[in-house]
Amino acid sequence: MTSSPFFVDPADLAAELAAGPPPLLLDVRFSPSGPDLRPEYEAGHLPGAHFVELQAQLAGPGGGTEGRRPLPSPEALQETLRGWGIDDLDQPVVVYDNRNGLTAGRAWWVLTWAGLTNVRLLDGGYGAWADSGGATTTEEPAAPAPGRVVVRPGQLPTLTADEAQELALTGVLLDSRGTAAYQGGEPGQGHIPGALDAGTRHNLSESGRLAGEETLRSRFEALGVRAGTPVGAYCGGGVAAAHQVLVLKSLGIDAALFVGSWSAWSADLERPVATGPDRGLARAVRIRAYGGPEVLEVVDLPRPVPGPGEVLVEVRAAGVNPVDWRIRLGQRSTTPLEAPRGLGSDAAGVVVAVGDGVGARSVGDEVIVVGSQGSYASHVVTTPARTLLKPRQLSWAQAAAVGIPTGTAYQALTSLRLVGEETLLVHAGAGAVGQAALQFARQWGVRAIATARPGNHDRLRELGAVPVEYGPGLLDRVRAAAPGGVDVVLDAAGTAEALDVSLALVADRTRIGTVVAVERAEELGIRAWSGSRPGWLTPDERALRHEGVALAVELAAKEAFAWEIAAELPLDDVAQAHRLSEDGHVRGKVVLTP
Repeated sequence: MTSSPFFVDPADLAAELAAGPPPLLLDVRFSPSGPDLRPEYEAGHLPGAHFVELQAQLAGPGGGTEGRRPLPSPEALQETLRGWGIDDLDQPVVVYDNRNGLTAGRAWWVLTWAGLTNVRLLDGGYGAWADSGGATTTEEPAAPAPGRVVVRPGQLPTLTADEAQELALTGVLLDSRGTAAYQGGEPGQGHIPGALDAGTRHNLSESGRLAGEETLRSRFEALGVRAGTPVGAYCGGGVAAAHQVLVLKSLGIDAALFVGSWSAWSADLERPVATGPDRGLARAVRIRAYGGPEVLEVVDLPRPVPGPGEVLVEVRAAGVNPVDWRIRLGQRSTTPLEAPRGLGSDAAGVVVAVGDGVGARSVGDEVIVVGSQGSYASHVVTTPARTLLKPRQLSWAQAAAVGIPTGTAYQALTSLRLVGEETLLVHAGAGAVGQAALQFARQWGVRAIATARPGNHDRLRELGAVPVEYGPGLLDRVRAAAPGGVDVVLDAAGTAEALDVSLALVADRTRIGTVVAVERAEELGIRAWSGSRPGWLTPDERALRHEGVALAVELAAKEAFAWEIAAELPLDDVAQAHRLSEDGHVRGKVVLTP
């Protein structure tokens, strides 16, 4: 890398010093948590080199979310540069240290950020200089005449903490510390979710010199650093990462520095922290605007952390419900989206973390998740009260199908006062709500009739119902199937045909209920329920939904209740899953697998 304009080989620097006039030499020895290294400088340094106090001269007052070593103010830095006798922004400067350049990189970065255009780093530092036979001295240079340089700060890109997190999700953020700190083996350690373990020391060869260009390019390509991909770096306090930025610059790659680095990030207790060898990410579906299936996005997010009383579930399957695509279309909201929104409420998975005070669930529990916002994801935070232990008889997809359809069916039938030996008509009997309603009816000894397409009639018979085909003549076909009349109707279709037939069959309209055509309920004088709309369910009705889910899971453990899966699609195919559900001809439940 000696051909780089940002590094200088010891032999080449020796030749420059012999030829004169020499560049300004800055000795940047620094120990982040150790002793003052000025005595080492006094014991031997390059002739003419000035000792740099990194913390005092290349950083500003730190602490808290500013980090240990924020940037110095432009005014203070300009005074420092003038104190070294710098007159012009293009004055040659060479920086070095006793750590193979890993701390002097901070000097290169700060000076270049301030507008200096001819700053180089001595490859291998003081050790390489001494090993090559370079002259050393114990004499300090005389104080130069004050310089007149005027700094132009901002010549290198920086990152705020928010920008660093965004870059970790959308580009490449390099954690420049080391594997132990990255994985978080000690309290207060870990990494920014999405960042990559990319210790700066790997930029050096075994001899402590900069690795060859081919080796460096291969290293960064393996980390995903490619043309057009935004790149950033951070470390513990903004020192080692500056060297990372310098090395990338020497390869023609511009990278931004999160100056506050981990010391700033970890000081903000509300920021997520990932630990362990993986990147600490979750994948989730988000919408940024209402609209068709095309507005559904699968994005990377920091893996959520359970708070007190919460559990983190690694999702194995997530249920798709009609309410989800109605929310996507904006039919369940009158306000614009101010921030990306997650979808889904039902899932099944494994508890992978628990918050303080959780006793009802343990890591490793296989659970059904009911009514938790944002279940279209690889991980979801919920409470034990919203989980049920998954029976071994259920697959992950079946377990994810339990929630909304099952609770809705039970609550609706209970609210309609359905009792044994009555006759129930279910519109859209082959759908997820319909199938759940028919199974409850069978448990209660209720005679059931269900409407569906002919291709679904065998399934309805399996559930103990008399199937009836949609279309003209539906009323006569239902009457023929129920010569004694119909006592209760559950409408899960919402069509004009279904509502007209229901009104013709049942005189007591309080025993007709719809979970789809809720807007027409008041007009028709029938019952209606919508869990996604405030005020459409009473507290007692919400309790009934939880009761129904628990009952169905108990029955499933006895192989007396089951859920049919219409389609099982990867999370990336969420748009297709919504199209299937929105089409209205799905038999059973559509589920997503993250």
